[in-house]
Amino acid sequence: MTIGIGYFDELYSRSADPWGLRTRSYEARKYAITLAVLPRERYRYAFEPGCSVGVLTRHLAERADAVLAIDMSETALREAGRAKLPDNVSLRCGALPGDWPDGEFDLIVFSELGYYLDRSDLDVFVRRSTQSLSADGHLVAVHWRPRVPGYPATARAVHARLDRSGLVRLAHYDDEHFVLDLYAAGEAGRLPGPEDG
Repeated sequence: MTIGIGYFDELYSRSADPWGLRTRSYEARKYAITLAVLPRERYRYAFEPGCSVGVLTRHLAERADAVLAIDMSETALREAGRAKLPDNVSLRCGALPGDWPDGEFDLIVFSELGYYLDRSDLDVFVRRSTQSLSADGHLVAVHWRPRVPGYPATARAVHARLDRSGLVRLAHYDDEHFVLDLYAAGEAGRLPGPEDG
């Protein structure tokens, strides 16, 4: 079963930043690698599902004309709002995949979220992602590798499902802590080479 709002409410009742997104070196390193793997310096419209307190959101705002960041926790979104995110960021409360936003995105950042979804919801999430991605769009997925008891999925299972999505995998990174994959919607999203200037 997909992990619901009660689990996250409990975490946020104990800490405004339960995963240490602002302070842990793991998070800073993961964000740096996530941003470094993005093929383009600038995106038109980025979507960050499961944005938590908005730390990665702020980084994405520097690389996109507009960012839509969604989280199911109103507490997390209030904390993100207190961080005074740039004006090109829109925050929205919603549980995914059910509250999937309208629109087309040329960047979807699927970070530390997939293992909270059961198989059915993960299938819907992946399908909606592929349908929402522009022809030249990219999806980057990054997840903590160790298995967490009680989570419906693992990083390995989430990334294996993305590998079967029809998206084209452009890059892969993994270490003892996390796995990251970069996907393109198709040929228009290929990695630029030396001949591209």
